[in-house]
Amino acid sequence: MEINDRVLGLYFQSELMPEEMNAIKLLVSFFDDPEIFTKYFQFKNTNPYPNEFNLNYSKILADSTRSIELTEVLQTLRYKPDVFLPTIHAAVHQIFFKHYPQVPIQNPIRIFITKYDVITLLSNIRSAMIQRFVCISGSVVKMSPRKPYVIGMDFLCLKCSAHVPTTFPEGKYTLPMLCSNQDCRNIKAFQPLRDTAKLVNWQRIKVQECSSDDQIGVPLTMECEAKNLDISHISVGDPVTIMGIVRAESSDVHKIKNTGLYGLYLEIVTVVTNKDNECEVEDLTSEEIARIKEMAKSKNIFHSLVKNFCGVIYGLEKVKAGLLLSLLGGNDMQSRGTSHVLVIGEPGLGKTQLIKTALGYSPRGIYISAATKTGLTVSIAKENGQQSMRAGGLVMADEGICAIDEFDKMGKEQESLLEVMEEQTMTIAKSGIYCNLRVRATVIAAANPVQGHYNPSRTLSENLKINAAVLSRFDLVFLLLENHEAQISRHVINIHSGVKRNFDPGFRNFEMPPPPSVRRLWTQSSTTSQRSVNDVPLETESFTGYMKRVSQELQTNISHDIIKKYINYARKHIHPRLSQGAIDLLNAFFSKLRKDSPGNGIPVTSRQLESLKRLAEARAKAELREIASEIDAMEVIKLYQETIYDFKTQDFVMPRMTRKRGTDRPLGELSVAKQQLVFLDKIREEIESRGDDAFSFQELLTLSKDLGMRVGDFGFFIERLNQSNLLLKKPGGMYKVLQSAL
Repeated sequence: MEINDRVLGLYFQSELMPEEMNAIKLLVSFFDDPEIFTKYFQFKNTNPYPNEFNLNYSKILADSTRSIELTEVLQTLRYKPDVFLPTIHAAVHQIFFKHYPQVPIQNPIRIFITKYDVITLLSNIRSAMIQRFVCISGSVVKMSPRKPYVIGMDFLCLKCSAHVPTTFPEGKYTLPMLCSNQDCRNIKAFQPLRDTAKLVNWQRIKVQECSSDDQIGVPLTMECEAKNLDISHISVGDPVTIMGIVRAESSDVHKIKNTGLYGLYLEIVTVVTNKDNECEVEDLTSEEIARIKEMAKSKNIFHSLVKNFCGVIYGLEKVKAGLLLSLLGGNDMQSRGTSHVLVIGEPGLGKTQLIKTALGYSPRGIYISAATKTGLTVSIAKENGQQSMRAGGLVMADEGICAIDEFDKMGKEQESLLEVMEEQTMTIAKSGIYCNLRVRATVIAAANPVQGHYNPSRTLSENLKINAAVLSRFDLVFLLLENHEAQISRHVINIHSGVKRNFDPGFRNFEMPPPPSVRRLWTQSSTTSQRSVNDVPLETESFTGYMKRVSQELQTNISHDIIKKYINYARKHIHPRLSQGAIDLLNAFFSKLRKDSPGNGIPVTSRQLESLKRLAEARAKAELREIASEIDAMEVIKLYQETIYDFKTQDFVMPRMTRKRGTDRPLGELSVAKQQLVFLDKIREEIESRGDDAFSFQELLTLSKDLGMRVGDFGFFIERLNQSNLLLKKPGGMYKVLQSAL
């Protein structure tokens, strides 16, 4: 079979070697059969004619074992991609020209290699792999703007006025070696014709390898270059699989620019976004899917998952259940499907261990400790005179988990989460760059109360150094209080000494169950469900007590890998909807919650109702069911009763007039900070009794003496309150108490 010379001229700039021509003829004879062609090639576009194809390389390589010659040709992609790619393009174009002779032959086709059989780790890409074809997987952490790239130009011969077309290898400006006119042997007198320059789009991205549990050190990154390739569907934070050719380039660093030191980058041939198949997550086999479905049929599978969630931490069933429901997520048909969780507690209760365990069950996640706004969102960097976007933790955790430790230490940086947690988007407007990114990350955070200990005599907002708007966006907010120090110490000692865990009955009351202020709801709203009350006696006990009782009867041990695969399968393939009974029960509880909510706490809005809906859907996902029943809603409400939202109905926020500092020590022996709080409390009482918020210096001094305060220089103490925006100094020596101090 003869190959059209014009087809060869599109992909080869020099005369072909005999082995290259033989390879083209072999591929043409193999793919000329339409049935074989459609088996390995997928049309990427068909309008008006198919000129872009996806080649399933793994499949054709596996099927080519019957032909040694074909296998050898296909194997050249690994070691000689610059030879194989023009060869496969020329062969397919010859077949294309045979079936579509009316299409102008000067338009080249594009073939994208997909399903490459080997993924190379970034740590294995070294100088020995230059000019070889590799496939890498990771997340996009930086993107440069798109620029024009010159791949060739015509030159005018100054002797015979002939036009000499010239290509620029790797974009380097190169003069013609010889005039194209055979009668003119000019080798150096040429003038560039800039209006004939051939331009393509050029863009660079930086890819960071997927992190793993056994990874040590900083994750590796690699620059990837896209020439004449549309990558507009990619944004920072996206997980990608990139196939390309390893290239070397001289360093741009000024000190080593003129030395023999080179850097490596990847010239992209094909890039695939892994939206549905996150990095490091292999497709489940049919045996694994069957095992997962069999697990879902077992009794109390949800309780088994909670029991095996974080074995090193005993108790805290409500937190483990909340984190599990957050990992499963709800349906994002109309609004967000992510359920954010905040765990607040005193140091040493295992908050960090819990959120790290949840992170380990997610196919994609980022752990951050008290990050800045730039570290969470997107930063704009300027390199080599051009601006590029660099992804922060939230962007990198798209469609995964963003675990934030020391959440209370972030301060005003918490405001950067407002849009992400509710709208699932991030708007960037800085350094002349404006864009909107999709950030579908689930936020799981851990925080400590102010001063490290929770003071029940203070309001919730005073105990938590967290923005109220951010706090309202969390679906579940757990408050952990340490009540049985001796039993906890005994449990910790048993773990570290290798003694079998002590399941002492005293641990049953580790978390204080909620008072019966809301339990009357069950007698008003509960109806018959598909499971009997004897099987799930929720009406008579708290969620924690119920989970402890059921979990102690379970002997099932589920490995970490099985739980991870179970969660990911349920999250991806199960999309439950609420039954009418579940809807009625959730509406009844929300009405009760909103009615009993005091005005000085976290506002109860429709966000809480949407949270209950997502959690009920996640509870159904835990058993791979397509319908969220009334029992699912009942368990979710019981869990919700043990979060800070239910404290509204328990009069958790005490009135200010009856609040007292819980200490028997004289006030003068306390720290200045604690004396300041008592002093401000006394000022509030005076304002409420006299109806005036202005005080003279002498009146403030008298109040401090009545309280027995010892703060040293009282004038300096008042000045510090003024600088802290708690007192406002007015003309005439008067001081006004600002609203922020009340």
